[in-house]
Amino acid sequence: TLLHENEVLNASVSRFSEKADHIFVPAVLCVAAVTFLGWLLVGKDVMTGALAGISVLVVACPGTLELAAPAAFTVGLEKGVDNNILIRRTRAMEQAYKIDTVVLDKTGTITVGRPDVTDIIALDDDFDLFLAASIEKYSEHPLAKAICAAAAEQAGEIPEPRAFEEIPGRGVQAAIGRRTYVAGNQAFMEAKGIEPDFEDGNALALKGKIVVYFAAIERESPAGGELVGVIALRDGPRPTSLRAVTMLENMGIDVIMLTGDNYATSEAIRKEVGIDRAIAQVLPHDKDKVIANIQDDGRKLVAMVGDGVSDAEA
Repeated sequence: TLLHENEVLNASVSRFSEKADHIFVPAVLCVAAVTFLGWLLVGKDVMTGALAGISVLVVACPGTLELAAPAAFTVGLEKGVDNNILIRRTRAMEQAYKIDTVVLDKTGTITVGRPDVTDIIALDDDFDLFLAASIEKYSEHPLAKAICAAAAEQAGEIPEPRAFEEIPGRGVQAAIGRRTYVAGNQAFMEAKGIEPDFEDGNALALKGKIVVYFAAIERESPAGGELVGVIALRDGPRPTSLRAVTMLENMGIDVIMLTGDNYATSEAIRKEVGIDRAIAQVLPHDKDKVIANIQDDGRKLVAMVGDGVSDAEA
């Protein structure tokens, strides 16, 4: 008897629910449509009207949002994993559509990240690729590894360096034989009191090549030295970089390139991938300051894209 009464009650509730749905659902849809049209009539754009109309539906039927939101996040996370993107916070995914500026690291992000030696200019009888590899032997920098790899491909002896020291963002210093050598960018050379003619290096940089200068510092006169050689390397853009930059710009997003290379090299790569603005000669520990400055310029949401530890803080 109790089972029979429950069946009757459930049937009655179901019939009542169905009748209510026949009235409630069309009524809510009508109110949502009127809301949408009302916002359009007062001069608002389609997006504002649509958002208001959807809000009516969500308020009237909150269960749809409760079901849809987790499903949407799950699909988004899975889509990210499929594209090798790990999303640590759902808030990041929620805010992504507000991004109006993307800052791209150059080496390893826009470019392939595997530079090749293209030019060797010896300004001293003792300088060659093997001496350069010896100076750079214990450096972890991609350019140093490329120089060492180029020397390893040739049959020759790479001398063992002594008193090796790496200066982040600048270069290295090492003692070989009776001389102490430094290797790095132009700013590092100038900081060491070496003021040679950088014309050859600048000409190579204008072609989009990265220039590494090598100088010998006499132990009796550590304040200055003599340039002994120049090595140029080429790290070309990834095949997809131009297309990615174009897609971002078509979405109305400003793209900025950030690099520690000099202005000539950065300008060549910038033009090659179609980026409008490049910020060059930035030391690794200053990248976060650059991002902060861009945010202070009134950008709504800035995304930083990088591939190395030096990009993490930024």
